[in-house]
Amino acid sequence: MRISRRNMIHSISVLGSSMLAGCVQYEKNKKPDTDINDINISLFQTKEMYNLNDKLNSANHTLDICKSFIYKEFSKIDEKIDININLIDYNVKKEDIMNNVDGLNNKDIYSQWIDYFEEKIDNKYKSRDSNILLSNVNPSSALNGLGELPCSCRNRSTVSMTFNTGSLAWISYEKFEKDMYNSDVVPFSFRQLITVIHEIGHNVGLKHNMGYAWYDESQDVIKSTPMLSEYVRDEKYSGKENYFGDKIVDYDEYEGTSIEIVPHFNSDISLNEIVHEKSILQ
Repeated sequence: MRISRRNMIHSISVLGSSMLAGCVQYEKNKKPDTDINDINISLFQTKEMYNLNDKLNSANHTLDICKSFIYKEFSKIDEKIDININLIDYNVKKEDIMNNVDGLNNKDIYSQWIDYFEEKIDNKYKSRDSNILLSNVNPSSALNGLGELPCSCRNRSTVSMTFNTGSLAWISYEKFEKDMYNSDVVPFSFRQLITVIHEIGHNVGLKHNMGYAWYDESQDVIKSTPMLSEYVRDEKYSGKENYFGDKIVDYDEYEGTSIEIVPHFNSDISLNEIVHEKSILQ
């Protein structure tokens, strides 16, 4: 049975910050499969991203950087998790996901990507846990990405998308390896990598409240993990206990303080929080 995406959106907050990601919740009626200890991900890109990468570095340049970062950070969750990442040599044309879109409405663009994924993408390209499209269709958007939580739709092939990942094409792989972990926070020019693992995190069952944020007095900044990220500003999370019972910093007490994102997930996240459902797409 086909599920209407627009009707199943619970909430998407645009907080006007520099790095935001959204979450789309779908109905779930299958019991999670707790015997699976791997995560399977497919990375897609638009034709325009492909051309930009090909011009600046190599055709799969941004996909390669994302693959390296995804593998490194998801592997930290649990050493028993096998991370399988597929770079898909199939490019989605911008017009295929922006047909009859009124302006640059990210939710509508995302909905069309899901339609395209369901109807046009061959099963051989689909991964069981996450299928993320990297795009630059709305580079000025404050809402950087959207991703659904695990669902029973599409034989458990969960979908997400970024809207302004084009900046990563300009970063050389050597610069990524040299600068990404030079400090304990993510350099601003690399922030789109946080959007990527944030949305994939949603695809495998991680939620905003599984993140954590705290005030670092020594640097006079608020530091936040990828799943919470800039949502620390949101009154739904600010000053509240997270999923694990730890109190998130109250942003109002430090209003105006800069927010820095650390590259790693909240250390309390484990294999127990990863949601799997059985699928014919193994």
